[in-house]
Amino acid sequence: MPIKADTIMGFRARTKVIVMEILDELGLIKPAKKSTPKPPPDPIKIAVKSAPKKAAVKKAVGILLVFGLASLMFSGSSFALLRPRNMDQVTTDTWTFQNVNIATGITDDIAIAGDVVITSQLKGLDVDVTSAGADANYFGIDNDVAQGAVASGAYLSRGNLLGIASSVTAIGNIDAVYATYSPATMTMATDTEANQLYGGFFMSNVSGPATLTLHDGVMGAQLTTEIAADVTDVTGGLVAAAFIWPNVLKDVTSVTYGEYIKCTSYVDFGSSIQIESNHVTAGQRIQATDSAVLPIGLQFSTDVGTITKEIELANGETIDNNTDGVVNVVGNVIVNGAGINWGGTSTGVTPNAHTVDLTPDIDTLVAGLQVSFISHTTNDGAATLVVDSLASKAIFNSNDASAVAAGDIVQNAIISVIYDGTQWQIVSGNNSN
Repeated sequence: MPIKADTIMGFRARTKVIVMEILDELGLIKPAKKSTPKPPPDPIKIAVKSAPKKAAVKKAVGILLVFGLASLMFSGSSFALLRPRNMDQVTTDTWTFQNVNIATGITDDIAIAGDVVITSQLKGLDVDVTSAGADANYFGIDNDVAQGAVASGAYLSRGNLLGIASSVTAIGNIDAVYATYSPATMTMATDTEANQLYGGFFMSNVSGPATLTLHDGVMGAQLTTEIAADVTDVTGGLVAAAFIWPNVLKDVTSVTYGEYIKCTSYVDFGSSIQIESNHVTAGQRIQATDSAVLPIGLQFSTDVGTITKEIELANGETIDNNTDGVVNVVGNVIVNGAGINWGGTSTGVTPNAHTVDLTPDIDTLVAGLQVSFISHTTNDGAATLVVDSLASKAIFNSNDASAVAAGDIVQNAIISVIYDGTQWQIVSGNNSN
């Protein structure tokens, strides 16, 4: 039968007092140089002192008691059940340890059936593990939680399995609150190599020759921010379920990402944003702040693969770039506001020289480029057009592929021209058509 730990510790302390009293009675302990408070009277001591006073008998009995009790205290076999290091034979409701430091390895398992409550001002549990440099995994804490036998019945009655449950509660002004803080740090003294350096690694794995019916989902990680309905307001800063901060303070050779999603095998969507509220302003937002200059807001690119449709809209309309230099739009296009490549009213120092500036600017003339503008004057002979300070090109009539003649371009008329790779051809607005 297990023995209570408080009984063991009390009996050992009591035995020590008895041994010391007997040694003092026999005159085998030298008086202390400084006075120390004596322990309270003990019934066993009184019984010993009230024994017969014959010196020989007392001394013999005392010696026997000393050796008997010492053997009882220190023997590895006769008193094994009362030694605290045999923890499998000791039970208690509460064990209290202070400043426990395990500096050497533990070769045997430590089994704890009940709860372990750690109370501390700064650190409840501090585990330091030093790698030996071998090809092995090193764990500060290794938590294994296994479900036992599964009975029949509703799946919701089976409870939850939690490897680690961390709860942090704050009640007032504080700098930061982290339920989990996991920095991965590498400080290099010389050039080195590494495969991975992750602040956290989360993975959900499903295996076994059976069918899994999901009522929610299989996720590597779920990040949730909840602001209760009774909160008066939240001001300043930002509220987000996830905050990703790539703090790269130096231009490095490696490609850097704020977020990197790698999809392999049978994945339907690399990223999905599910909107379940009428209070959402936008599904996704790209914003440049703090005077940042963002060269590209959204980029589609491939290495050796192919993107069939860069964008697909709700009703099946698509935008693709399957042919380099060509943006293919499948579906009707309606432009509200200034049309594409609208140059406004042209300018020029002569009736035959037209100059327009587009918004945004173009950097090269390509065949098929279309520009529309309002003529600032009526031409009196062959005319030219300069777009965004690029090369001056002649303006031709598209009906007969001839250069415009006097009066073909009328002041205040809307002229639409298309570049054919050599010159501009008027497709609408010329007086001769």
